[in-house]
Amino acid sequence: MNKPIKRIISISDLSVFGKCSQTVAMPILGSMGIEVCPVLTAYLSAHTAFENPVITDMTDSLKGCLEHLEALEVASDCVYTGYIYTAAQFPIIENFIGNAKTNGSVIITDPVMADNGKLYFPFDEKTVKEMRKLCLFADYITPNFTEACFLAGYSVLDKVDLNLCEKLILRLNSLGINGKIIITGVPFADGEKKIIAGFNGSAEAIDCEYIEGDYCGTGDVFSSVFAGNIVNGKDYVTAAKAARDFVFEAVKETKSKNSPSRQGVLFEKIISEK
Repeated sequence: MNKPIKRIISISDLSVFGKCSQTVAMPILGSMGIEVCPVLTAYLSAHTAFENPVITDMTDSLKGCLEHLEALEVASDCVYTGYIYTAAQFPIIENFIGNAKTNGSVIITDPVMADNGKLYFPFDEKTVKEMRKLCLFADYITPNFTEACFLAGYSVLDKVDLNLCEKLILRLNSLGINGKIIITGVPFADGEKKIIAGFNGSAEAIDCEYIEGDYCGTGDVFSSVFAGNIVNGKDYVTAAKAARDFVFEAVKETKSKNSPSRQGVLFEKIISEK
C-alpha cells in the first residue's frame, strides 16, 4: 500500500489519562513527520500508577487488527513495541514483527515491564521470558536499567561501572539479543545516572543531566523520540542523545509548572518549540 511519508506501526497500550504509551508516541512521532498507526494491547482509563484503573484486554482485537494490516499490505518503516498486556499477546506480535522485518521494517522494542528494581504488576517471570524472546527480533531495544537486568537474568545493583555494563551487554548478546541496545537510568558509582549504548559487547556511557523526581511516562517519551530519529536516518547514539535532551527539557517544563509527576511530562510545549 502506498506510503507517501515515513510510517511507524506502534504496538502498545492506550491510557485515557496520564501521558504515556500511545498518547506520547502519536504526537511526538507525528511532530517528526512520521505517520503513526496505533495498535492497542490494552485500553485503560488511566495508567497503572493510578489506583484502580479500568482495563480492557485488547488481545482479540490485537490479533484481528494485525492480520488486517497484513491483508491490506500496509508497509512500514518501523514497528515499535511497548507495553504488552498479557502473555498471550507475545506470539501474536512476534509473528507480525517477524513478517514485517522480512519486508524491510526496522524493529524497535521498548521492553516495558519493570523499574526501580521490580516488575510492574501483574507481570512475573513468564513475562520476562516472553519479553526476552520478543527482543530477539529487535534491531534496537531501549530498556531501563532494571529491565535490562531482568532480561539478562542479573540482580539489579545499586551502582555499576562501565566494565559491569559491558558484561551486561555481553550477557544480553549471549542470549541472542544482538540488536543495538540503549539502557537508560544506569546508576554509576559516582552517583550519576547515565545512558549506556551497547553493541557487540561494547558499551559507551552517555552523560545525562537529571532532575530530581520520578516522572511517569519518561521512558515512553525517550523511546518515541529515539524511534523517530532512527526512522529519520540518525545513528543510534545520536538518536539516544536527542531523546535524552528532549526528556530533560520536558521534565524541566513539568517541574516549572508544578505538574503532578504521575500525570506524565509536559512535552507538548517542547514539541512546539522544535
